[in-house]
Amino acid sequence: MINNLKYKNILIFILLSVSFSKSFSRISTTIDFPSNYNIIGRSLESNQVVVDQMYENKPGINIAYEHLGISRENINLYIGGEFMLGKNSQSTMAFHSLYLMPSLIFKEKYAVNTRFGLSQINTDQNNFDLNFGYVVSLGFEYQISNKMALSLSYSMYDMQNKDITDVSGFNPPLVSNIGNGIIDIDDMNLDLKYNKIGLSVVYGFEVVTKKERNEKN
Repeated sequence: MINNLKYKNILIFILLSVSFSKSFSRISTTIDFPSNYNIIGRSLESNQVVVDQMYENKPGINIAYEHLGISRENINLYIGGEFMLGKNSQSTMAFHSLYLMPSLIFKEKYAVNTRFGLSQINTDQNNFDLNFGYVVSLGFEYQISNKMALSLSYSMYDMQNKDITDVSGFNPPLVSNIGNGIIDIDDMNLDLKYNKIGLSVVYGFEVVTKKERNEKN
């Protein structure tokens, strides 16, 4: 099911990109600094926190493709897709995203970028009850040349809350009070939050259709 949804997201992204057949595109490679993600569970009955666990992540790598959709004098709007390689922790996590990225350009070589989009969790844990959520980020970019730039960004992921009423299938990393081999936990609303800082190398290039290449020849 997760793989089918992932392929659907890729197809949607390709269709959006094809809609702007001649434009400017970017490939962004990001190194994430060590960080952590938090799993939080609130009781459905009392709304009190019954689970609050933090797991550290090791450094990771993201690869993103961003296609220019709208261009104005000082504002650009990109349609982007990001693939995150799995980050090792107690349970390996990756967050794959589709997003819109407005970019405000100032003093020619600098830009402030913001991202708003949807994100999907990919994990090596079989029974993990969160799949989709949201991503928001803020980044500062410096243009080295016409085709190269460096970017520093801060991203926040918030997975969509889900009500959990059956804990029989839970696996790590969600571990609760265990007494005499029995898991004792309330019905709860589950959430996952993940924040990270990333340093990116951005490479830009023109996108030209096959028809346009033939016309030039």
